[in-house]
Amino acid sequence: MVRCASKDDVPEEDWREALRREAVIRPLAGRPRLTIAAVDGAAAELGRKRARVYRLIAAYRARLPASDTFYAIKDCWKAH
Repeated sequence: MVRCASKDDVPEEDWREALRREAVIRPLAGRPRLTIAAVDGAAAELGRKRARVYRLIAAYRARLPASDTFYAIKDCWKAH
């Protein structure tokens, strides 16, 4: 996988957006069970598809450092 530049290279507006998205994902990641309705609500709020929200939740549950959470949320991880 290829990562984006470091957090220091990320525009402030993008960082704020990543934090906003994290605020949506964090409560879901803390739930032992997820409902489709909850995930779909988060997807609608984030403007993402359900599958992407599940991947973001998995990344958050893996307890990624904040900078890596940013990359996951900003879709900066790319498969080779």
